[in-house]
Order: sequence, then C-alpha cells, then structure tokens
Amino acid sequence: MLTCKETSELLSARYDRKLGVGERIAVSLHLMMCHYCSAVARQIDLIQRLVGLKGEQDPSTASSACLSDAARDRISENVRKADSDSK
Repeated sequence: MLTCKETSELLSARYDRKLGVGERIAVSLHLMMCHYCSAVARQIDLIQRLVGLKGEQDPSTASSACLSDAARDRISENVRKADSDSK
C-alpha cells in the first residue's frame, strides 16, 4: 500500500511520464481509501487544466494561451517572492 507522500508524488509524476500499470493500480487503490489524497488529485487535475498542461508530454512546450500576460507576470512575481521569503 502506498503512503500519502508516495501517492502525491505519483500524482504529480503522471504529468511528466506515463505511470506503469502497477503504479496506476496502487494510486487508484489509495485514492479509493484516502479522502485527502483524492482531494489532492482533484486539485492537481484542476491546476493542470487551468494552465493548459493536461495531456502535454513536455510542459516547456505547453500552450500558455489560456493565461494572459498579466496573469503570467503575477504568477512569476509570486514565485520569486515565495523563493526569496523562504531563504
């Protein structure tokens, strides 16, 4: 049985690579029993759809047409601020 940490890592990894059959089954079983990881899975799916990465193999080539320049600038600024606050 996967831990919540392992499950969340695989939920994120599935956008970078195709999960193996065993990984997909293990994640599905964990999600059936864990309300918290199910919520994380829904949030990750929503984020991926919002930024247009769902189904993309290479996130660096994903279309960013769904985000305005102003939105991308705000996101970049918040990421820079979070990075500097954490140091």
